[in-house]
Amino acid sequence: MRLFLRHPFHLLNSLLVVVLTACGDDTPSPGLPDPPTNIQVILTNREYLALRQDGGFVRLAGGTYGIILYRHNATTYRAFERLCPWQPQTHCAKMDVDPSTLFMRDSCCGTQWNFEGVGTGGPGASTQLKQYVTTLSGSILYITN
Repeated sequence: MRLFLRHPFHLLNSLLVVVLTACGDDTPSPGLPDPPTNIQVILTNREYLALRQDGGFVRLAGGTYGIILYRHNATTYRAFERLCPWQPQTHCAKMDVDPSTLFMRDSCCGTQWNFEGVGTGGPGASTQLKQYVTTLSGSILYITN
């Protein structure tokens, strides 16, 4: 301890090393695929009737295991990857909307997420769902990553 008191820069250097090694990088976690996604949804098409009301959703092909497209309001749509981010390597790691339509869940591990993609219960609740970018232009919604 005397060494640190005599040479304060040793303490500063030691703290800097601890802080730098504790920080992670911003790269995505391994094991979660990120296939190119560029989908156009024409909201006036009959197959998207559920998206004409707040809280409506549809399942789309695309992404890794498919996408759940959710209407928050007339100008805000959220697109979620169906691959469970908690254990993506498991064969049954496919998220879907619960029959109550109040939240999404992975039937394999039981983790639940709200429609903002935040975990609310279950073993993987600390993970967030992968969300795609949605851009509304007139009656066309673009989903990209």
